[in-house]
Amino acid sequence: EILLVVGALLQDEIGDDERAKKVFVRLLDIDPDNPETVMTVSKALERIHLASEDYPALIEDLRRQARYEDDYEARNALLIRVADLYELQLGDLEGAIATHRERLEHDPADRGALRALERLHEQNGEWLELIGVLQNHETVADEEDEQLEICRRIGEIYETKLNDAENAIVAYNEVLSRFSTDESTLIALTRLYEKGEKWEDLREILETRSELTEE
Repeated sequence: EILLVVGALLQDEIGDDERAKKVFVRLLDIDPDNPETVMTVSKALERIHLASEDYPALIEDLRRQARYEDDYEARNALLIRVADLYELQLGDLEGAIATHRERLEHDPADRGALRALERLHEQNGEWLELIGVLQNHETVADEEDEQLEICRRIGEIYETKLNDAENAIVAYNEVLSRFSTDESTLIALTRLYEKGEKWEDLREILETRSELTEE
């Protein structure tokens, strides 16, 4: 209790952040498992490290708070800040990805975390990881149009990013089996069957397309 008072005086009244930081770090060493102490000290250190732009230390402050935060929304907001610091201030995309995956551990249906992971994996060129995230996203999507878009995108990634025609064909055919006759998917399969010289499959796709058009 005395150290908390001393740290607060040094920080708020005297304005000596360096000495205040030493006091707060000592407090964490003395009482590392007390949630009240850890939260109070971490918030005080957060102000110091934010002002000094010490982003690695700030990340540790926020992570300690997230560890002891009982409210889901508050904890999620802290983890979002951590991920943003990794990505925007440190340029550490792997750290940002790991943090967003941590958000999913708390809530597998967190669509904000899923969208963030999609963006980061695409930015990193991690196509298989992106497909995995898209598959998870599709299971929690509410609207059929969104599910269709996600499933179609998986096929496009196999085709255009991984040059994996076989898996692209499987993905596109799953779109047709689940969402009936999607024109852009039929066009994609036409292209892949022709390129792979799968003539019987190509004939069936062309017949399906001819039935759907007036011309």
